[in-house]
Amino acid sequence: MNITSFLILFSALFFWTCFAVQPSPPHDASAPVESYQCHPFGQCEPCPEDALHEPFCKPFGHRRVVHCMLRKGDGSDTVGDPHNGAGSGSHPIYGEIPAWETCGRSVRQETADFWEFVFCNAALASISLFVLYNRSRAIASLRRKALVARIGIQRTW
Repeated sequence: MNITSFLILFSALFFWTCFAVQPSPPHDASAPVESYQCHPFGQCEPCPEDALHEPFCKPFGHRRVVHCMLRKGDGSDTVGDPHNGAGSGSHPIYGEIPAWETCGRSVRQETADFWEFVFCNAALASISLFVLYNRSRAIASLRRKALVARIGIQRTW
């Protein structure tokens, strides 16, 4: 087998595997599709150490409780709702499934970190300015003493 026939065979197999259309399973459009509808329940909180590897803790290390309910394709609940509109309070709705979702960064934590950064920078700047002022005074005093010694002026006071 020469190189030309090998390249033709390889490119044919490559295009056949990349662009081959796979038949999709038959789908009954009239059948209702069931899905979960979730709503947040509570505030974002830091993930515990043993849950940091979970997908809902991945980006920033925070999670929030969500309550999910199985819904039919027509939008109705699959389970009867004895509380009628409850769910935002402390009692869960019958049939709700608690789960976790990922949260962004905590605004409270980010604000605290920002002000900590600002105060640390202000303290470092204050200490640096204090050292600079005292060092400048000490160097000026040494230069004055050296000048006085070079000129030969005696202090009488």
